[in-house]
Amino acid sequence: MKRARHCLLVLFLAVFLPTSAYPVGTGPKTLWTLVDEADLIFVGQVGEIQELNPEAREQHYASARALLYPSEVLKGPAKESVPVLFRPGAVCPEQPEYSEGETVIVFLVDHPRGWFTVGNVYGALFPEAGEVEDIAGLIRAAQKLQQGSELPKKGKVSAGPPERVAEKSAAEPEAAAGAPSTRVSPAGHQPSEPPVAAAQKEWLLRAAELPTTRWHGLYLLVPNGDPYEWFHYPTYRDRFRDQRVPLEPHQLEALANAFVDAPKYNRTMVMMLRALEDYSDQGLDRYVLGVVSGLLELQEIPWWGRVFLWEALARFGDRRGQKWAEDFGTTAWKASQEELRQIFARAQAELQIPFVPPLRIEPEDLSPITAGPPR
Repeated sequence: MKRARHCLLVLFLAVFLPTSAYPVGTGPKTLWTLVDEADLIFVGQVGEIQELNPEAREQHYASARALLYPSEVLKGPAKESVPVLFRPGAVCPEQPEYSEGETVIVFLVDHPRGWFTVGNVYGALFPEAGEVEDIAGLIRAAQKLQQGSELPKKGKVSAGPPERVAEKSAAEPEAAAGAPSTRVSPAGHQPSEPPVAAAQKEWLLRAAELPTTRWHGLYLLVPNGDPYEWFHYPTYRDRFRDQRVPLEPHQLEALANAFVDAPKYNRTMVMMLRALEDYSDQGLDRYVLGVVSGLLELQEIPWWGRVFLWEALARFGDRRGQKWAEDFGTTAWKASQEELRQIFARAQAELQIPFVPPLRIEPEDLSPITAGPPR
């Protein structure tokens, strides 16, 4: 109830206050949009978090100030430190989780009231070890594309042979032999081109390969693919229904390699599986089954895991003309963990889905439910 009242207040302010009084927008913003809209982008460290006094809170429409120390400025003027205003714990719109000592790649707007994070929770990325250089490269490449320059040739982001997924299945020929190897799109499914320029496509693929920016790439590559946005925003669901960016076989293979080699156990697992809906590969099939088995081994499956199970059954069931995915979907949110195991076991027997040992998924590997891009 408290969250609902807060959301109504934000909506009221957004509608009735002048634009200059409301520092940042509340809609989903991908990395591409963040780069375009930010006045200042940098890699840095989070320093002290300071609470604001009541007078300052009213003045700045914020309750705290995070002192950020840039180590590499990617857009905008160089600065020794930047005080960023935000509201810790706010849920509508959800705010960045600035914590002292963390490395952050931040996108800021220079508002008369102070520095604010563009897109709230969307405008602060917390990269994994070794990702900073690649994400910085994506940001620079986006700036060049937005200025009309060509995208630099692919470098470190997609390094490695494109045959990795195929090699995984070739290494286990007996185990993979029972996996289906053909893909059939659902009847009547005719993908169309969403509003993504051709020059963006390679850039989006690079973003989708990195765990921290995966959501940002897939959000535009596979519109209607994010189960969180699909559930909470009907306009998103209706506007982009069945639309996706057409990808070449080698591009789908690159996505599959990233999916297998650098998994991120959050809702981008569903988005990636939807992106690879029409990509046939035994190694990928075995990986999907390993994830399903791993999720069913958990004491409690995460919410996105239920959607992943549905998509996995669609991957195997639709190609045999069965209705397992639809039947499973009607009980997806009500079934217990044990019931889910029984449903999948029955589907395996009926559809002759091969057994694959579960991948080990630790509870701490699962990302929490959150608005914005998953961490």
